[in-house]
Amino acid sequence: MAFKKYTEGTANYILDYYECSCYSSEHCFIFRIDLDDGQVYLSPYLCSHFSFFKRLIYGIKYIFGHKSDYGAFDEIIIKREDIKNLRNLFEEYDKVHEELEKRSKEKEDGSNS
Repeated sequence: MAFKKYTEGTANYILDYYECSCYSSEHCFIFRIDLDDGQVYLSPYLCSHFSFFKRLIYGIKYIFGHKSDYGAFDEIIIKREDIKNLRNLFEEYDKVHEELEKRSKEKEDGSNS
């Protein structure tokens, strides 16, 4: 499977979007592979189910270093059909990483000549 490559300014990357099997827009994440440095970014959607004032109190507690015993978590149930796509995405990452290593080695060999 070929992933669409994007360019934004000088950044080149592959972007792939996944959502939970419950199809809630609050349960989604994006994988981004940077084609220039080989980094993989995972961007989960961070939602809030609280009113403005509860979020304000939560923010004030955060500023003063309060930490929940349980942390701040949510979950995403990956759909079965997305598993194959994720596997392909990671294989694409391997190709990108191998290409970057090859370029780096060629650059070293060229500078040592």
